Amino acid sequence: MGSVRVVFYSATGNTRKIAESIGETVSWHMGMPVSYSDYSRPDVRKIQISLDVDDILVFCTPVYRGKLPSYIFDDIGSKLKGSGGYAICAMTYGNRAVDNAFADMVQTVRDLGFVPVSAVSFPCRHCYTDVLAGDRPNGDDLSCARRFAERSCGLIREGIEERTLTVPGVAGGPAYVPLGADGNPISFHDAVPVTDMSICTGCGRCAELCPLGSIDASDVFVLKGPCFKCQACVRGCPEGAKRFTDERFVSHVRQIESRFADRKEIKAYFA
Repeated sequence: MGSVRVVFYSATGNTRKIAESIGETVSWHMGMPVSYSDYSRPDVRKIQISLDVDDILVFCTPVYRGKLPSYIFDDIGSKLKGSGGYAICAMTYGNRAVDNAFADMVQTVRDLGFVPVSAVSFPCRHCYTDVLAGDRPNGDDLSCARRFAERSCGLIREGIEERTLTVPGVAGGPAYVPLGADGNPISFHDAVPVTDMSICTGCGRCAELCPLGSIDASDVFVLKGPCFKCQACVRGCPEGAKRFTDERFVSHVRQIESRFADRKEIKAYFA
């Protein structure tokens, strides 16, 4: 008997909720044990994961700029290997759009040696702002995740060798170009979180949470590596001492708040 391996990246916790709902449901319906690999942690991304043909991969990630998080998936590409087993794909996004991420994810799991069964996107609270889908994933979303997993299991039991999973987007397509409040393209790739020294206790929680290991645990005011604005340190600081104040970043947040506050729906695709 095979097993279910849930591999997920979740900087602020929302993707984890979806991953766990799908993983538990697949485990129950398929009668297989389930295990979790949290790729939010740099140390976990160093571990080689090889799945057999009888194993099922549940692959979950947020969408950044309409793409998969590049720093994370560089590691996944070298450490996660399949042997022709099935894969169930799920992604979360901050209520704007998934752009080409569906196509990127399906192509990625194929390249890693898996057969994609299904793919789904869940609108979730944007990591930059609670204005966009601030209450999601909610109970209804998690119920949808379980129903999606149940239908995916049905396809696996039937066998999908003669079917192809077709999703929107173009694998390898361009990333979304952020806009400022004035509607013009804007770049804030060099923006970094600042620390309010008057309330920071130096607990080191932000260093523990940083998916790239870029915050120096011995001096949390210092970044020793890249930052891709995931907000793990901002949302995870128990004192609220971390924030982004860069004017370009703030301008972009105002722009997406004004344009993408309407409720988005879950989208699912099956082979």
